[in-house]
Amino acid sequence: TLEKAGDVADSSELFVRSVKLLETAGYTLLPPTSNRPPSPPNGPTERRIQPFVRSLMRTLLVDSPGLLSDAEMSDLQDNEYCKNRLGLQIGNIPLIRRIELGTDINGHGRYWADPYGEYYVCNNWWPDHHRANAQALLTFVVDLIRRNPAREDALRPHAQEFRDYLEGNRP
Repeated sequence: TLEKAGDVADSSELFVRSVKLLETAGYTLLPPTSNRPPSPPNGPTERRIQPFVRSLMRTLLVDSPGLLSDAEMSDLQDNEYCKNRLGLQIGNIPLIRRIELGTDINGHGRYWADPYGEYYVCNNWWPDHHRANAQALLTFVVDLIRRNPAREDALRPHAQEFRDYLEGNRP
C-alpha cells in the first residue's frame, strides 16, 4: 500500500492522504530494503506540480482576488476551458468550484478540502501530465500579466516557479 500511495491521485482515502502529508514533510515511509526502485534526484517523480498550483490559487483567490476579472473567474469554472487550456485530464472537472458545490464529484474527492476563499481547487493533477500542466499554467500566468501589467508584481513569482519547475523536469 505504501508503494502504491504515491501513484494514487484521489486523496480522499485517509491512509493515502496521511502518507502523502508525511512524504511532503520529508518522511521516508518505505524501508531501504523495499523493492521500490529509487527515484532519480529532482526527477519528475519527486517534483509534483500541486504545491505550485496551490500557491498560484492562493494568490489569485485569497491574497489578491482582484487579479482575475469576472470572465477569467468564469473560465476557471468552465470544464472545457480547463481541459483545453490548462490540460486538466479528468473530464468535466474545472480548476475551481464554488464551496457550496462541495469537493466530491460522483463520490470521489476531486478538490482539496481546504477552500481558497469561496472556492475549492482541483487536486487531480496526474504525474504523467505535470510538464504539460506546468507549461499551460505558465502560459496562463504570462497571459494574465500581458493583459494587465499591473498584475506582474503578484504573478511574476508564480511564472518563475513554473519556469523553474519545467527546467528541473527536463527529460
